[in-house]
Amino acid sequence: MALAAVYIQSQTPDKTPELQENVPVGDEETENKLEEVLGRTIPDDVEKVSLADLTDSGMSAIATRAEEGGIVEFTILADLQDSDDAYQVWAGSSTSTLKQLGVLSPAKGGYLFEYRKSGSLEDHKNVEVKLGEQKVLEGSF
Repeated sequence: MALAAVYIQSQTPDKTPELQENVPVGDEETENKLEEVLGRTIPDDVEKVSLADLTDSGMSAIATRAEEGGIVEFTILADLQDSDDAYQVWAGSSTSTLKQLGVLSPAKGGYLFEYRKSGSLEDHKNVEVKLGEQKVLEGSF
């Protein structure tokens, strides 16, 4: 289930609004669509986040991450527009520390990125997908 920062306003007895942060928000529809398009199952035991389409063109993607024994497994499954240019994957602990990890590869009706390297989950907190210099998808765990 993807996590996103969502604010829910509720009334306390004194009528003062109370904010709740980090309420889990599921994007099961996107997950099911990507699993079907790519013919892959997203494991239940990994952190997941839906990446926001910054182009309003109907693209969708889910990033997952898990760490075991100091090894980070980071994956993106995406349904993107065809392009002659490569979709670049960037990740970092903050938006100012993003580093390019590689490119998404065409895979059975969609795009796939798989990364496995020593590190920590914190190094993969913020995610961006770029096409050339244009940021097309983004999200954070």
